[in-house]
Parts: sequence; structure tokens; C-alpha cells
Amino acid sequence: MRTPAAVIRLELLRDGVEDFDYLTLFEKARGKEAMRTLIARATTDLNTYTSGPRGADPDGLPTHPP
Repeated sequence: MRTPAAVIRLELLRDGVEDFDYLTLFEKARGKEAMRTLIARATTDLNTYTSGPRGADPDGLPTHPP
């Protein structure tokens, strides 16, 4: 039986891997500078970050193809 803390840690690890994958896809689609702009809008360091999608679109375009 898994403990709740272990399950939470696994969920957070999965979320981090998904974030990395999404950033990699975004970089391939928009370029490194757009990715850095996106990251700068979401966080300034490891302890300061947004809690939602606010600011996720750095140049006013959809974040996914139509």
C-alpha cells in the first residue's frame, strides 16, 4: 500500500516532467527566445511562480495550433 506522501511526491514528479515536455515542444514550435519569454512571465526563481495559465502566451498567439 502506498502512503499519501509517496503518491503526492509521484504526482509532483509527473507534473514536473510534463512541464518540461511542454516547454520542449513550445521551444521547438516557437524558438528558444519565445520559450525564455514564457518562462520569465511565469517565474523569477525556484520559489516564485504563477499558479495558473495566466501569462502563458508571450506574443498574443494561441499556445497550440488551430
